[in-house]
Formats: sequence, structure tokens, C-alpha cells
Amino acid sequence: SFRACYAHLSRADAAALRRKVADPRGFAGLEIEDTGYDSFLSLVRACREDGWVLDEVALDRPLFPAVDEATGNFLFTESFQVRRMCRRLIETGARIGMNKHKVGAWSLRKDACEQPAAAGDGEVAARVL
Repeated sequence: SFRACYAHLSRADAAALRRKVADPRGFAGLEIEDTGYDSFLSLVRACREDGWVLDEVALDRPLFPAVDEATGNFLFTESFQVRRMCRRLIETGARIGMNKHKVGAWSLRKDACEQPAAAGDGEVAARVL
């Protein structure tokens, strides 16, 4: 989570949202009602203006959280398994038309950063890369 996600919340509400994200049963995703913002657009704008600074407790979470296959919930209590992640990267690349033998984390990140870079948003492109 980013620091701005909690900026409009009281201490108690921020603590409740942090508990919800850290639930060992998993986290299904952020609901705008939990943030105090009117829309995801205003939340994203606030995160961008804040420089996408991570929330203090997010620093202790896995960079790539595991996913509960049965529920689809993010599991911030453990890391996504490397073999599973690599397989998914290859499958995703193949689905979007990349050669199965030439796709990996680097090629997907490179492709993902080309669009914002071409649009002149180097800051976003660098963050993706």
C-alpha cells in the first residue's frame, strides 16, 4: 500500500485498513470506501502527488505477494513462488503474442515501459522499468 491510501483516514480507520490488508486469509483488493477518497482516480492522483511512497508497514511485506489459488486473494504473509511467477510471465507473454522462448520478466517490463515513455512520461516509464 502507498502512504497516500491512508492520508484521509483517522488513526483507527487506518489501523483497520492495515489489518484488512494483512489478514492471513488474504486480501481481495482495495475498496475505495476504505480509503476516504471519492474515487480511484482521486486516490491515484494523491499517490502520484505523494511520489508513490510506500506505507510504513508495506516495507515489511513481500514485494510480490503470493495469491491464494482458491480465492484469488493476495497473501501478504508470503512471497509468490519464483517458479510459479516465471511460468505465469511466460504464459502471459504467449497470450499477448510474444515468442514463448523469448519472454521473461525483463521483456515484459521493457514492453510495459515503452508506452508511457512514448507518451513523454519518463517518470512513469522509469518506475515500470
